[in-house]
Amino acid sequence: MKVRRIPRWRLIYAACAGAVLTALLVATQVALTLERDHRLSQEESRQRERHDDRQRAALWRIDSRMLPLLAREGARPYFEYLAYYPQECGYTRYLAPIGKGDVMVPSPLLLNVTPPIKLHFQVDVAGKFSSPQAPGGNQRDLAEASGVPLGAVQFDAGEGITRLARVQELVPVALVLDSARRIEACEMAPTSQTGEWSTRRGQVQDAKVAAKNDANLANRAADPLAPAPDVDVGTFVPLWLGDPHELFFVRRVRVGDAQLLQGIWCDWSVLRSTLLGAIADLVPNATLEPQPAAIERLDGVEPVEMELTTLPARLVVPPTPDAPTGAPLVATGIGWSATRTALTVAWLLVGAAVIGGYFLVGSSVALGERRSRFAAAVTHELRTPLTTFRMYSEMLADGMVADPAVRQSYLETLKEQSGRLALLVENVLAYARVEDGRFVARRVPITVGEIVARQQPLFERRAVDAGFVLRIELAADLAARRITTDRDVVGQILFNLIDNACKYAVGTTPAAIELTITASPGWLALAVRDHGPGIEPTQARAIFEPFERGAKNGDARPGVGLGLALSRGLARDLDGELVLAPPADGGRGACLVLRLPIDS
Repeated sequence: MKVRRIPRWRLIYAACAGAVLTALLVATQVALTLERDHRLSQEESRQRERHDDRQRAALWRIDSRMLPLLAREGARPYFEYLAYYPQECGYTRYLAPIGKGDVMVPSPLLLNVTPPIKLHFQVDVAGKFSSPQAPGGNQRDLAEASGVPLGAVQFDAGEGITRLARVQELVPVALVLDSARRIEACEMAPTSQTGEWSTRRGQVQDAKVAAKNDANLANRAADPLAPAPDVDVGTFVPLWLGDPHELFFVRRVRVGDAQLLQGIWCDWSVLRSTLLGAIADLVPNATLEPQPAAIERLDGVEPVEMELTTLPARLVVPPTPDAPTGAPLVATGIGWSATRTALTVAWLLVGAAVIGGYFLVGSSVALGERRSRFAAAVTHELRTPLTTFRMYSEMLADGMVADPAVRQSYLETLKEQSGRLALLVENVLAYARVEDGRFVARRVPITVGEIVARQQPLFERRAVDAGFVLRIELAADLAARRITTDRDVVGQILFNLIDNACKYAVGTTPAAIELTITASPGWLALAVRDHGPGIEPTQARAIFEPFERGAKNGDARPGVGLGLALSRGLARDLDGELVLAPPADGGRGACLVLRLPIDS
């Protein structure tokens, strides 16, 4: 079995197309990867922005929740840190003045605390600790018999004394006073920093200053008829004391020349739970960590990340609130994009170019091959008659042929070869005119019979010379039908068909060529049929291609492969068509039909 070799041009084209498609595939992968990375980066940025926004909102919310507590405690008069304090100014029902110290007023803090506060305490000039929630002696008995203010938590004086003892252990007075002085100076000092932290700090400063002014106003308004006491309170500052850390808020109070220390002991676990509950919808997994080093923030020193301004603590939030740590980030909303549209268009264009290029190159190669065969055929077709012309003409010119019969035979041969050359040249020139669009048919009204009668001698002579009999079938009524066409062109087409039949049906039986003329509504059909080997179905289209011959490889029959291509082109210029049809009787042979429009 003979293996069919793949044409070399196909291998080269496949390699080039593969290289182009591979480069486009790599470019597509790179573009999609860059697009995905860009989308992932955008998604990560969006998540980071949402995360940062939630953190900022959480910080604002925590500081805002702490401000009412600081404002309420900061605005409290200093004398409320005594379980009972003397009424500065009082009168009987008869408007008789009551002496100072004759009436004792219970402090609003007496035995009552509001969570998360565990205890209010005061340290006097002698260093003695006291608390309105831990009265002693008769004050204790009186306090335990007092009512409970709404919204507060009451406990007995024993509990207050226990807590006060714990405060004494945790609070080093001298160190606390010094720290409070320095911290207050730092907190109240203007800052050169900008940003969200400094804005929150300014809000806290305003609230503390307002509370301090309210406290001092309350201290001075205690006795409107008496001279205002020389009292000045500071702002509450936070401190972490003890180990483990306990949260305190302390302030300095100056009464005349004496300096007091007042403070609040906070339950850090309760306060932390309350604050984290307030931000659970923003950062559900957050925690609060004490920052003892942050309580003495100096101007110009960068704040710790996520630091609060009301508490020496920082907010700790998991890295990604939208996904667990380490989870793969998925870009959302990629969908269709300009990049993918461009890639799709590029693939379509390259695909179309590759397919179109394949057919274009194939057509060019096939055309080149046909032209090569045409050149070889023309060379062969020209060499034989030219050789004959040269040899016979030299013999006749030199007087080498004396016999008149032989001389006449030579002359007949020269005449035949000249006709063959004329037909070859005419076909080539006619095909060139058809291809260039320079062919113009000279249509005139003529009967079908006149066309056949004009060309019949030429047809019969060609058939007889090849050893065939030409049979023409034309009904009398059809011979009188008129048709507007170029009779010479029709004759040339029919001669080419008969000439092909003479070439390819030689040696077959019966040795006859049939020209059958029929009519159908609007059309005239002129069918040339032989009884030769016929045309294989695989060659049905190729025989009408220029420079393509229906003969098998190695066939020595003359021809250049232009006859049928020229005939079909001429037929179409006459508004007709030339087609290959099966023989009407179903026998062997080839049947070519020229269809022309007929006058109605």
